[in-house]
Amino acid sequence: MTHIMWVDFFTLKIKNGSVVILCLLYIPFCTLVSPSVIIGDLFAAVLLFAIALALWMSRMLGAGDVKLFGALGLFVGFDYLDVFVFGLLFFSVLFLFVLAVAMRMTRHGKFLNRLREIKLSRRAPYGVVMCLSAFPSLLLRLVDIAQS
Repeated sequence: MTHIMWVDFFTLKIKNGSVVILCLLYIPFCTLVSPSVIIGDLFAAVLLFAIALALWMSRMLGAGDVKLFGALGLFVGFDYLDVFVFGLLFFSVLFLFVLAVAMRMTRHGKFLNRLREIKLSRRAPYGVVMCLSAFPSLLLRLVDIAQS
């Protein structure tokens, strides 16, 4: 996910190959959970994909974001969708705050310059926010798996 975040931040693109690899990584993850949980994971993936598809049709998200939403839904699972949604809200607000602060800073650097470009272009690398939001859900899920 960190590779996807990095590439999306600098290019505003989420490559199909990266999403495919993320989906393939779900296969070994399946061995950690019970078969009944996998149905909830698939439901979460389809639900997030459908919502993202509607946002894409409204030109609010890019196509890569739509595919990434579906792939992340596999790992987040149905039981942790609420954590993921609150993460989306929190990291979206945090990202907007960081953009606002970057515009006021007088320093220069690759990262700060990129933040200013994003703010001026009005196009956000939402894959960064999505991946950051998935981390707490995935961490909580792994803790639950370890305890059971």
